[in-house]
Amino acid sequence: MKDHFVLRNLGSNENVPLISATVILGRGEGCEIVVDSSEASRQHARISLEDGRLTLQDLGSTNGTILNGRKLTAPQALDGGDIIIIGQVHYLVVAPGSAGNTTILGGRLGNVEDNYVVDQGDPNQTGLRMSFPKPPGWTPEDDFGAGISASDTPLEVMADQMVRQSVSLENTAAALMIISDQGRNTIFPLTKGKDAWSLGRAASSDVEVDHITVSTAHAILTRDGGGWRIADNQSTNGTRVNGKTIESSQLVDGDVVSLGKVEFLFKGF
Repeated sequence: MKDHFVLRNLGSNENVPLISATVILGRGEGCEIVVDSSEASRQHARISLEDGRLTLQDLGSTNGTILNGRKLTAPQALDGGDIIIIGQVHYLVVAPGSAGNTTILGGRLGNVEDNYVVDQGDPNQTGLRMSFPKPPGWTPEDDFGAGISASDTPLEVMADQMVRQSVSLENTAAALMIISDQGRNTIFPLTKGKDAWSLGRAASSDVEVDHITVSTAHAILTRDGGGWRIADNQSTNGTRVNGKTIESSQLVDGDVVSLGKVEFLFKGF
């Protein structure tokens, strides 16, 4: 496990080292990784290994391949901590040398409304609630490097890593990352040079959130000097910071902001 990427089945906890140039995942018995799900196609997806880099590609499957909450439309690079969903089976990509600890808190959604997906058409869709993989060698006493402290939760560590890999820190003052089910891991960079950002369902919003519980012009996020503040804009379902309904509140790195039933993690730099 130390020398290779590993694909971990989060249901059975089975680990498969990814050492072949091509690995086919699917329901067919001839696949290198047989996916035990009636919703998987016979040859569903392919993981390719070249020069130590992994790529995931859907093979025209009936129900699609999900990577980190998004349906694949083209081949995508893989890295440690990525979550792949095929049918009802969830896989974790474990990087070389990583313990890859992940805790699954739920599987198929029972009560759609409780799981914040009231505006999606299929009440029997699959949803996943999870804590995020801890980085290699994580202990509460460790220092993870720039921007990460030993007191950070796995969610904060994961968010920090994802944001830093996804945006230009030179041009980004902060970021919001969706952590609730719909749109999970979507990142909205707040670019430098602005003092205010509008949040809402309107297409003209700086942070456009397409959810039935979010108002057209829901909230305003402002930067005053070195600090951050969010104010509710008389929204229908309210704005919350760390679970508390607010009219206006300061924000610090790691705060959870809720617009209606959409939750964001705020990352300040």
